Amino acid sequence: MQRRAITVTIITDMVKFIRNSPFEVLPGNICEVNKASMIDCVGVTLSGSKTREADAIERYLKRRPSCKEAVVIGRGWQCDMSGSALINGTMAHAEDFDDCGRGGHLAAVLVPAALSPAVYYHRSGKEFMRALVLANEVQSKIALFAANEMMLSGWHSTSVLGVLGATAAAGILSDLNDEEFINALGLASTRASGLMVHFGTMSKPYHVGMAASAGIECVLLAKAGLTASPEAIEGFNGYTQALANKRPGEGDINFGEPWVIDQCGLYIKRYPTCSASHTAQDALKEIIEENKLFWEDITEITVGVPQYTEHCLIHPDPQDAVQARFSMPFAMAVTAVKGQVRLCSFDESTLWDKDVRTMMKKVRTVLAPEFSHSVFIENEPAIVTLRTKEGTIHKKRVDYAVGCSLKNPMPREALMEKFIDCAVKCMDKEKARSLFLTLENITEVVDMAEAAKLLL
Repeated sequence: MQRRAITVTIITDMVKFIRNSPFEVLPGNICEVNKASMIDCVGVTLSGSKTREADAIERYLKRRPSCKEAVVIGRGWQCDMSGSALINGTMAHAEDFDDCGRGGHLAAVLVPAALSPAVYYHRSGKEFMRALVLANEVQSKIALFAANEMMLSGWHSTSVLGVLGATAAAGILSDLNDEEFINALGLASTRASGLMVHFGTMSKPYHVGMAASAGIECVLLAKAGLTASPEAIEGFNGYTQALANKRPGEGDINFGEPWVIDQCGLYIKRYPTCSASHTAQDALKEIIEENKLFWEDITEITVGVPQYTEHCLIHPDPQDAVQARFSMPFAMAVTAVKGQVRLCSFDESTLWDKDVRTMMKKVRTVLAPEFSHSVFIENEPAIVTLRTKEGTIHKKRVDYAVGCSLKNPMPREALMEKFIDCAVKCMDKEKARSLFLTLENITEVVDMAEAAKLLL
């Protein structure tokens, strides 16, 4: 059978970029940021393995025929590659403690999508990391062009963009030929889904697992012979038109040089809440610590934010732990009353603590004209204005939260501390520390299937 000629499109450029980017030519700083992101993702997935979202996905997976192809992190069993990506991705985002970048929550989608084929095909740690670095870049470059419009139209960028990144990561590790890779990415464009109306429900973390799992399915379907349009991204009625109501022209999307991480950064979360509240939490902590205030001293907190922050933080009066992660009043109240939002802040005793509830009523979120042109996800700035009983006003602006690789990176010691705090839900501290060190040296791993046994 004669194969049709393939025209140059964004997807063919994507595949060409991947083919021409061996690990040895990848920028060292980009690899280091991605490695820190991967380590953090494993940690939050271990913590997320103890959530009700994990329980629900496991019940579903154990009802269907399966085979032992890849690990289920923190839960002690194995299943098929697609199922592994589904549950690992959901667990990675279950507590909203995973990293953020230009393409949304990146590692939570990409690590599960890469881990499954890396384990199944016995790839090396270096091959695993190459897949993560390149998938991050291709997903994020599409995001640079379209994420704003997607989000403002109600699409959850993490999942609608993540399925492209997941397919790229899985495809790199699955020995696709060029035609298969092009078809897989075309199929990914039509699998894109995820609505922001589900923020504050169990569906939001499911979006992440859904995207990771779909990426593997697209690769497997392409290997089986299913085809798709190579113009799926920029074509008429294609991906960006449908989701963002615009189509890229020639030169609008170029992969590498510069890399998105060098342009926008990627940050690892300090707090287990939606990233849109992090700069406000940092600002409030600094005001309280610098002025030695107690929460009882505070009569009002006004948080000035960009429009997209309001699109994310949609629960002013949260009724459960899931909603609380998307609530500016809750995040600020816990910061004021308890000192900092932590994983333990979402139990019933904190959620309904009378002091926290009293403080929540003093928090007001407003649109700040200073941020009317802020770029989505590049930074999520906030201006916090605090008024005390004495009538004193304190004001602080924070543009980059702690953990932003570009402007305010998280120190290695803090990354390790966070990792161990998350991992001890599944193992003792010594094993958690040892796992952290193994992941730090991931490029020395010969067989990811052996390394993955440490994650069970």
